[in-house]
Amino acid sequence: WYQRRVREAVVSTQSTGMQADDGSVQEFKVSEEIVLLIIPAGTILELLAGQQLQSRIKAYYEILPRGYKITLIVCEVDKIFKSKRKKADIIAFEEALLDLQLDHDISTYLIKNNSELVDHIRMFSKAIGERPHRLRTNKDLFIGSSKDSLFVDKDGKGYLQVFCAQLQEIRGVNEAIASAISTQYPSPVILHSFLSSSPDHAIATLADIPVRRGVGSLANTRRVGPEVAKRVAQFYLSTNPDEQIL
Repeated sequence: WYQRRVREAVVSTQSTGMQADDGSVQEFKVSEEIVLLIIPAGTILELLAGQQLQSRIKAYYEILPRGYKITLIVCEVDKIFKSKRKKADIIAFEEALLDLQLDHDISTYLIKNNSELVDHIRMFSKAIGERPHRLRTNKDLFIGSSKDSLFVDKDGKGYLQVFCAQLQEIRGVNEAIASAISTQYPSPVILHSFLSSSPDHAIATLADIPVRRGVGSLANTRRVGPEVAKRVAQFYLSTNPDEQIL
């Protein structure tokens, strides 16, 4: 099954609860206002080439009940990243997904293969089923819905990992850059305080932070760079919730 080609699909979700009524306990089901939209990466490129990607997403929103949110699962991405496609096509692919997030307020996940897709759907369904309990207890802060989710316990363990994950939401910030920035400024509050004290100086300082890549004989060092530094500053200093960070 894992070797078969995935077709475009929509997965709806339900959660089950128990309700007391006149002394009896009854089970009830509630449709969650979240759907998974699964589209292969190759189909995304085809829609992008035909300038139909935005209209396809709009069409899904038109048939969904008002208030529903789409989580876009782009599967089989290993096929396009391992292919001989031009770098410009890959960049256009990544920018198109970013535009979808900004224009339609959707979450996007890149899945390498069908095995990961199955795991992601299973863990997503589990997270939906556990959501009522998590909302009641509200003991942990967590990001994501897979086995790789990040947790912060009551002692603060895991906080730095969550901060790095937040940094990586900014375009151009990868794991190495996030690690380098968080080493210098180990929390969002500290980073925000530094950036707001003197933005121009802070951006220049941020841009000059060394980023180590690779290991052993392949190791090399680069800088964060001014463009990424500006996006980080914009991300943490902007007071406009509708501002786009390009």
